[in-house]
Amino acid sequence: MPHANDSVPKQASETAFDADVWQLLEQAGFPKCADVQTLTGGANNRAYRVSHDGCVVLLKLYFHHPDDPRDRCRTEFAFSEFAATLGLTCMPRPLAVDHPCHAALFEFIEGLPISKDELTAGHVADAAKFIQQLNASRSDAFAHSLPTASEACFRISDHVDCVNVRVQRLNQVPVDASTPNLQPVLSQLFESWTRIRADILATVKRHPHLDETVASQDRVISPSDFGFHNAIRQASGEIKFIDFEYAGWDDPAKLICDFFEQPKVSVPATYRDAFTSSVLELTSNADWHIRRIEVLRDAYAVKWCCILLNEFLPTGRMRRSFSRRQSGGVSRLNQSLGLVNQKLEQLAKMQQRRIL
Repeated sequence: MPHANDSVPKQASETAFDADVWQLLEQAGFPKCADVQTLTGGANNRAYRVSHDGCVVLLKLYFHHPDDPRDRCRTEFAFSEFAATLGLTCMPRPLAVDHPCHAALFEFIEGLPISKDELTAGHVADAAKFIQQLNASRSDAFAHSLPTASEACFRISDHVDCVNVRVQRLNQVPVDASTPNLQPVLSQLFESWTRIRADILATVKRHPHLDETVASQDRVISPSDFGFHNAIRQASGEIKFIDFEYAGWDDPAKLICDFFEQPKVSVPATYRDAFTSSVLELTSNADWHIRRIEVLRDAYAVKWCCILLNEFLPTGRMRRSFSRRQSGGVSRLNQSLGLVNQKLEQLAKMQQRRIL
């Protein structure tokens, strides 16, 4: 969800929204003479800062396509409404929604992105507290009405299958003269995944109890795609978490692996035990979940490599086109390749240490 953290807003080149979008704005008190500024930075949506008479909101228009049937608008707004009923203030308040036109209004958050170098134990504790608060009322009817998270899996073998689908999808990536550095990265990724997948499947074959399904009472309500890459640091120093397009019920192992394996604002491993312990307080058998996390960690490193390489897939290009995230395309692709290379180097070093 692009907010003020993404860039200085630019005056919208066009405010010719669909009539339904204008109706949504007008019902919220924003006439067509309102100031509309385009926000850049989002990969899956269009976002605008809309202001009038001192009131400011975020207007978000969501990407949707037959090849990607996820209803990001419905998911994010329902999750935000649920959090609002809990009184949570560490995320934007939901204001209004029009599901048929995939548009929603949220509280506008002023602030800046947070970098890895700025992260403190307090920030990680705030993230853990957010998860605890979200799950304080897991038995409520509203909580039960939430969907499963995007790509939610509850067995190790299902996690492996999910990552494998993403890896195989990368065979569709066109490799040509415009992307000379791509083929070596893909080759290394495929090689790493073949080894990691075999190791995981061998582990669960030796220890089949690890591949048992996560019990309903051990599943968690997850923001999904959760980490400080989706956070805003306000002038007061307070952190606000954003972007809940894939949220819902999930495996705590996936939540924890995503939190530490996402490479955009990586969380230092020194905070791993404290965050993991906090999340696993929500479960009935922390030791079993810790073992599963250890088994799945490398798979989620590969999954994040695949997510970064989505930039090169046809659907990824369509999302960028929809969000008008075209500026700096070459440098952005090179940045993605750089992050993937870093992840693959980390995986290779970890494997070497295991051998030694």
